[in-house]
Amino acid sequence: MSEKGNRLTRSESAPYDGTVNSACLSETAILFKALSDETRLRVLHILIVAGMPVCVCEITDALELPQYQVSKALSHLKTVGLVEATRKGTWVYHAIDTNAGVNRDVVKIIETRFASDAECPDARRIRERLKLRQGDTCVVGFAERRPSS
Repeated sequence: MSEKGNRLTRSESAPYDGTVNSACLSETAILFKALSDETRLRVLHILIVAGMPVCVCEITDALELPQYQVSKALSHLKTVGLVEATRKGTWVYHAIDTNAGVNRDVVKIIETRFASDAECPDARRIRERLKLRQGDTCVVGFAERRPSS
């Protein structure tokens, strides 16, 4: 098979013969549904940029979203197996679960897709927020928010 402009031509693609098992199709559909939400994609991007486990308050501050919205996105990402959580004292840290091969593929896609956004505001804010850590531990909690005028 050859590629033309990163797309296979119609004559080179094999017709679907129905051999994909339904469990695989179902799991793939669930994965793509999880990736279809902008907040969840932003959370995944933050986890990739951070390159280390981060807590909800760090993600919340970087994305400038309410904590409940970030927690809901993380919960969904954990349910589908994209994100894992580990407790360290009173903090729960989240990271991409790279044990599953499909997750490594998802990371590559997001890295490639957002490569031109490496210095987007979300990425800049998470880098700044991580500088507030003591060692590898979040000690700040949620940043104080000023009421908007």
